[in-house]
Amino acid sequence: MRDLGTLSGDIASLALNINDGGQIVGASLDAKFQPRAYIWENGVMTDLNTVTNGKSGLYLLLANSVNEVGEIAGLSLASDFTLHGFLAIPTGTRHGDEEWKEAADGTAVPPVWPESARKAVADLLRSRYHVRSSR
Repeated sequence: MRDLGTLSGDIASLALNINDGGQIVGASLDAKFQPRAYIWENGVMTDLNTVTNGKSGLYLLLANSVNEVGEIAGLSLASDFTLHGFLAIPTGTRHGDEEWKEAADGTAVPPVWPESARKAVADLLRSRYHVRSSR
């Protein structure tokens, strides 16, 4: 077992999947229990919202699985606070390739969540992954 840490400013994280290449995906949680999807590779945890092209308008919450070519499936939040699945496909052969980095459009800004959306996602995390809230 290994402590992967958290994304900057967060208080907890959970790993949900690992592939044979050692890429780990999951979610990092802030003090309000709001998740951000991440990939952990070569000792570095990266917010997936910072390395996507941003064209979908989705905020990536949970990364549930990663296959052998680095494609990541997970759960995301649209601007109307509806939940959607996502598939993130790297433009290079591995996450650290320059092609992936060039596709990034900067740091994503987390949405300002209404209490009902925050509670729904927190309840989903607690029931599905047996994670306790700090509230």
